[in-house]
Amino acid sequence: MEERGLKLVGSKTKAAVEKSMEILGLKIDRNLTFIQHAEKAVEKASRMAEKLNRLMWNTGGPRGGKRRAIASAMNNMMLYGSEVWRSAIRTRKVRELVDRLQRKMALKIAAAYRTVSITNLFMVISARFEGKNNREVLNAWEAEWQARESWTKSVIGHLNRWTKRKRGETNYFVTKFLTGHGQNGVYLKKIQKREHDRCKDCGATDDAGHGILYCPRWEAERWPAAIKIGEILEDGNVIGIMLETEDKWRIIEQWIVQIIGTREREARAEVGNRQE
Repeated sequence: MEERGLKLVGSKTKAAVEKSMEILGLKIDRNLTFIQHAEKAVEKASRMAEKLNRLMWNTGGPRGGKRRAIASAMNNMMLYGSEVWRSAIRTRKVRELVDRLQRKMALKIAAAYRTVSITNLFMVISARFEGKNNREVLNAWEAEWQARESWTKSVIGHLNRWTKRKRGETNYFVTKFLTGHGQNGVYLKKIQKREHDRCKDCGATDDAGHGILYCPRWEAERWPAAIKIGEILEDGNVIGIMLETEDKWRIIEQWIVQIIGTREREARAEVGNRQE
C-alpha cells in the first residue's frame, strides 16, 4: 500500500456495526431477541389476513374447511422459523400481537361475533387441540373445560368427543347456536339491545337454546326432524346426536339455519319498521 502512496490512519478507521441483519427471511438483531422479526412477521401476516378476510364473510363465502386452510396458511406465514425466534413470543408485547392475530383468524374460521370469549371460540373450531398428542396437555385442557360454566360448555359437553369428531363443519348459524351469541333475549339484553330477556313468541326466558330446542312456535318444524332422528333434542344431547351420522348432522344443521335465519330476518324487519 505504501508503495502506491496509500496508508491507514488508525484514528479514523472504524468498523461499521449493523443493528440487525436478515438471513433466510429471519431478521436477526444484535442482542438475538428476535423481537423485531416477530413484529415484522405478525405485521406481514396481518396485511395478508386483511386481504383474505374480504373473501370470508360470516354468511356465505368458503365453508369451514377452506376457512381453516386459509387461516392455517396465515399462521404458518407468521410462525415461519419460530423454532429460532420462539423466545420472543415469551415477551408480553409479541405474545399480545400473536394472540390478537390468531383470535382474528379464529373468528373468521368460526364466523363468530367478536363478543365470543377466546376459550369458547377456540373450542368451537377446536384450534388448540390440532396435532396435540401429549396426553398430559389434553387432560389439563379437559379438566379446565369441565370446570367451566357457559352455554358452549353445556351444549358441547365432552372435549374429546367434539375435538376428535370425524364429521360436521360449523358455519355462521351453527356457531351462533354453539356460542349463544345471536338472536336470543338473554344475549340481546346483555349487550343492551333489548330491555328484557323474554321470548317474543311464547314469553319464556329466551336463552341460547330456547328457540332451537324448546319454543312452541317451532314445534311444526321441530317434530318432523325429531321423528327422522328418532330422539327428542335437548341441550344435553343435541351435539352428541349430530355427531352420530352425516344425515343427523345435516338434518339438525338445516333446522338451526331455518330457525336462526328466520329470527334474524324478523329482527331486521322490526328495526326497519321502527325507522320508517
